[in-house]
Formats: sequence, C-alpha cells, structure tokens
Amino acid sequence: MKKAPFVLAAALAAGISGSAAAQVCNGFPTSPGQYSVAAVANFPKGYDEFGVEASYHFSGPLAVNGGILHDSDDGDSLDHLRIGGSWDLAPLNVGMSSPLSVCPVASLDYVSQDDVTLMSIPVGVGFGLSLPLGADPSGRVMPYVVPALVIDRLSDPVDAVTETNFGLRGGAIVAFKSFFVAGEVNKVFADGGRDALFGLKVGFHAR
Repeated sequence: MKKAPFVLAAALAAGISGSAAAQVCNGFPTSPGQYSVAAVANFPKGYDEFGVEASYHFSGPLAVNGGILHDSDDGDSLDHLRIGGSWDLAPLNVGMSSPLSVCPVASLDYVSQDDVTLMSIPVGVGFGLSLPLGADPSGRVMPYVVPALVIDRLSDPVDAVTETNFGLRGGAIVAFKSFFVAGEVNKVFADGGRDALFGLKVGFHAR
C-alpha cells in the first residue's frame, strides 16, 4: 500500500462533499426544481485539491449531488468521485424569522489507485437557515452545519481496515439571484488527529 497515506489523506479531506424550499441543510442553495453547478477548491495540508460539483433538487424533498475532485502532491495525482443525497424534512419553527431546515444526509467518496481503494461514507443530519441579506430580496445568506458519522474503509488486495469517527461539516452560502459563493470547514475527529479542511465554492443555481 505504497500510496496509501496520500490516498487516505486526499479522500478523507473531502470526506463528510433554508427553509423547506431549499437544500441549505446539506450545503446547497437549490429550491425544488433547481440545479446547481459550482467550481470547488479545497485546501488540505500538503497538497492541492480542485474540482466541480453539481446538484439537483427534485420537486419533492429529495435532492441529489455529485462531483469529481482532483488531488495533486509533488507529481502524484488522483481523482476521486463523490455522490450523495438528502431528504428535506418539515421545517422547525424555533422562534426565528426563518424556520430551521432539517435533512438526513448521506454521501459516498470513492478513490482507487495502485490497487488501493478508499471509500468514505458520511451519514448524518444537516441543519440550515435561509436568511435575507440586506434590502435586496434576491440576496440570501444560508448558514448550515452537518454532524455525521464517517465510515472509512481502506483496502488493498490482501488487507482491509474499517473505522468509524465523528465528523462535522459547516459553512455559509451567500447568494444573489442565480450566483452564489460558499465557504466550508470540514473536520473529522479521529485518533491521532486530522487537520480541518477549508474549502470554497463559486457557482450558480437555476431551473
């Protein structure tokens, strides 16, 4: 498993990828019938990570998303895929001007190189708000947080290791009309410690 440390770091760094009308509880600005496309830049320690992601919110509470990320480190590189989904539950009125959006979320990150494979599966519950931003009715700020259990399985042809840790992902989306930018922090609390991952997204959402 020569490349296992880089594979493990790269895939785990991306681990865990408003109201009832939006999938803010999973970090996407889409309303029913909308899709989003975004460029993604993450900043793990020791290597570079860039990619694209897209999401689609069906007419009901279900939304799906997927993406591809490219990691590079001193001449080594790999690509990993991500797919996921969320189900928006009835919003909770917690005494604020906007109801709290709640959704179960799950995703799968998959990377394989040189007979080493890592699957990372975060399963959790997301919470988000969609709040007005100034006097412009098209402007919104959407904070969210997603606590999750993160199941990691690293394997090669002769061995496999599985571990489960607690993860926390959170950030905020700022949207104007169809354009949005987002910042996110992703942290897995594992034995030995893992660095938090900081990421940025720039994209658009539309019908």
